[in-house]
Amino acid sequence: MTTQPTISVTFSAYDFGCLQGLLTHEIANVERRLTVVGYPCRPADKDMTDAYLRQLRSALATVEEVYDGIGST
Repeated sequence: MTTQPTISVTFSAYDFGCLQGLLTHEIANVERRLTVVGYPCRPADKDMTDAYLRQLRSALATVEEVYDGIGST
């Protein structure tokens, strides 16, 4: 019987705060670009842009949920 190594990763509230800031900043950048330049002309590019924003917002919601959980403990 072999023993599998265990890997442990620890994140602090500071790490989640930084990640929250980076995601918020990237969302603002994409939205600003869309406001100034507009959506891409090709439907596939528009779909990719929308999907990217959805992924960013979903990641931000997850980070905020975890960050709030860290603050409450």
